[in-house]
Amino acid sequence: ELRDLTPYAFVVEHITKEAFDEIGVRNCEVGIVCIGNAIESSILATLHLINLGVPRVIAKATTREQGQILEKLGAEVVYPEHDMGIRLGKRLLSNHLIDFFSLNDDTEIYEMMVPDKLVGKTVIETDLRARYGLNIIAIEHGDQTITNIDPEYVFEFGDGIVVMGRIESIERFEKE
Repeated sequence: ELRDLTPYAFVVEHITKEAFDEIGVRNCEVGIVCIGNAIESSILATLHLINLGVPRVIAKATTREQGQILEKLGAEVVYPEHDMGIRLGKRLLSNHLIDFFSLNDDTEIYEMMVPDKLVGKTVIETDLRARYGLNIIAIEHGDQTITNIDPEYVFEFGDGIVVMGRIESIERFEKE
């Protein structure tokens, strides 16, 4: 399907080093292996890309064991099904969550709808830093993203707020 969109989409009959070399993967800066369920094919494709000298290989894994093998080969491993499961779970548990980004095991950046209790209050009145240890890093107001936060900004219904802090602080803020 991609061949109609780009001259750089190729179909190979068999996952062999020769087939990959023939289509010119040596000239690629990044190789992405999206084969998840066919573990042997995933491992072979990753191995061939690495052996042909592709500088950066990103490979999809569906299990931890598959991911460990791919990492040992030298690939960066992603777990899209696992990651989406976590994202969906967090959205189901939250009334306000729009999106989030984990910085590490205990710190996240959270984008959420401004809770009703903050509507009509200024940033300084909410005192999120002192009360919850959260830093406001952006406010979404309509189609405008405000990153230079004015302490006198008054939250309106429909505003989004992007905060950064420890996970337990974000959870406590949401619960209250």
